[in-house]
Amino acid sequence: MFSTIEKSVKYGTKDVILFNIDSKAGDSKERIVNILMRVFNEKRGFFGDAPWIAELEEDMKDKNLYATFKEEFKKINGSPWEEVRDQYTFEQDDIIEALTNCKYQSREASVRMFENDGRNYHLDVEKFAKKIEKYCKSKEINIRSFSLLMKLGNT
Repeated sequence: MFSTIEKSVKYGTKDVILFNIDSKAGDSKERIVNILMRVFNEKRGFFGDAPWIAELEEDMKDKNLYATFKEEFKKINGSPWEEVRDQYTFEQDDIIEALTNCKYQSREASVRMFENDGRNYHLDVEKFAKKIEKYCKSKEINIRSFSLLMKLGNT
């Protein structure tokens, strides 16, 4: 198996994502797919701790609105989005205003989204796999994928 891994990493473009399950697991009962998604979101520059916020960021990026949103947010709030997004519950008014100003959605829709606070967000293995596939296709290069998941623990 090592020789196969070695051949895979010697050629082509490398884009490495290290999924260190133990260091990223918040709760011992957290599903592995959630941990993998958190790491994948962080790799892409999205917020890892709130999957629905990361999905919002991804959707804005897909619609070419993410940079505009971040500019609007900084104008309104005074701080860069990435520095305060972990406190999104305390910055809702500024986020809603920035979402409205960048024409992402209506103020009313944004208010409802924050009232929901991600309760309708659902992640499963298929959704995660589709996001990985979309990411790989977006690179427009010949990507070799190698995944190795292992759990090491004290026995």
